[in-house]
Amino acid sequence: MGVTANQEVGYLGVFTKADIGLKNGNKTDIFVALDRNLYKGVATSTNGELKGGLSGGYILTDDPKFKRDVAKKYEMTVSPETKGTFVVDLKGTFKAMAAGKKCLKH
Repeated sequence: MGVTANQEVGYLGVFTKADIGLKNGNKTDIFVALDRNLYKGVATSTNGELKGGLSGGYILTDDPKFKRDVAKKYEMTVSPETKGTFVVDLKGTFKAMAAGKKCLKH
């Protein structure tokens, strides 16, 4: 995860070993559930072959609620429009985001 150069938009990479039907370079709707909060975004699949047989893409957002939920929740359920819902463990995310924020200040 990270932010764009102007720090106005954040991005979150979401990847899995499961076949979720994404084709390289394509965009598809993706739904992310963090507890009872549901977010919709557009995932842009990565170009090229990923190591370890991973597939997925990046979600762009400027929603502060999404950022807060990613930092504070423990699991994220990802449902691509294509197929293959999967769960991501968010353990350590809060500390990682705090470290990244500190780094951006310098």
